Amino acid sequence: MGLPTFKEIHEQFINFIKGRHLVIFKAEFDLKFVNAELNRLNYPSTVSDICAEVTCAMELAKEKFGVKRISQDAACLRYGIDISARIKYSAELDASLCAQLFYKLLDDTVIPLKSTPQQNKHAPIKAISIPRALKIKRLVHTPNLTSVKIQSVKTLVSLLRTLPIKPTANLNED
Repeated sequence: MGLPTFKEIHEQFINFIKGRHLVIFKAEFDLKFVNAELNRLNYPSTVSDICAEVTCAMELAKEKFGVKRISQDAACLRYGIDISARIKYSAELDASLCAQLFYKLLDDTVIPLKSTPQQNKHAPIKAISIPRALKIKRLVHTPNLTSVKIQSVKTLVSLLRTLPIKPTANLNED
């Protein structure tokens, strides 16, 4: 693929992290690999010795959410961080998501969701039936519905019409 080896870029890498605060999502895991590469080159220090501080964003997230395990994507979703660009593994995307997550974790004014929203991109879309109760004309004439509820139902029906669904009845009939 034409990418440089760690041996070829290790000096640039060391200069980049020297004296800096590194934030890594799964720090313990990642540092083992980087330190092993430094060791192969007979470099006398570890990443923790080279930089000023290493913070594990996963540990911060686990503490913040009171959980034993959490993935980067799950933590991002709790804060509404867009992960839709994740199609395949990308170190650059991981770093960007980790940075966004780190700032959210430190900002006490940002309140995360209590649980991770369900994400199932790979589930096949199934046709669903729309019950006759969703007929707009009948709902409009129901005396207990407020205009806000009527508008909400109209919006829902409009949304349902854009989905690949199979209605049980024609919504426009009386």
